[in-house]
Amino acid sequence: LPLLSTEDGLAIELSNTGGVAAVYLDGKPLPATAPRSGLWLHPVSGNGVPIEGKLAATGDSVIQRFEDRQHGLAVQAAFSAGPKAILCTGVVEDLKGDDRGIDLLFALPVGGPDWRWGKSIREEVPLAKGPHVLAATTFSSVSDPATGRGIAVAVPADSPCDCEFTRDADLGYAVRFRF
Repeated sequence: LPLLSTEDGLAIELSNTGGVAAVYLDGKPLPATAPRSGLWLHPVSGNGVPIEGKLAATGDSVIQRFEDRQHGLAVQAAFSAGPKAILCTGVVEDLKGDDRGIDLLFALPVGGPDWRWGKSIREEVPLAKGPHVLAATTFSSVSDPATGRGIAVAVPADSPCDCEFTRDADLGYAVRFRF
């Protein structure tokens, strides 16, 4: 699979199974501390399900297809790199015809012991004092004050949605979309 890279030095390497294998800034990997990454489905009444398998490169994008008959869900996602951001767009399809709620998460396995969680554009707290949640904004960030390196996850302002940003030891740094 191609390395998805922006013009300003951010790159994400997706694994063949659908997780995020590594995140790079200016060619150097960010510390990976969480055991899970990539896209995850979380039924409101159930455990999280990793979205795995069937990744294919098409041009400058990576397309991921997933179907889980047990949970009655299908996902198609497209990852592509723009000049200053790596984008993920997609569709979640219910295969059962049931009315139900589901969360979709995209998790990055980044953050080190001295990294900080951006509570706002003015305030940061140690990641170690987590878990952390931000629900009233369209972006969040984690950073390493010692090196000046960091990363932000955002929802485009022209596509508002019900989401929250989280950081915990299990999923790492994630954005959770509520459907």
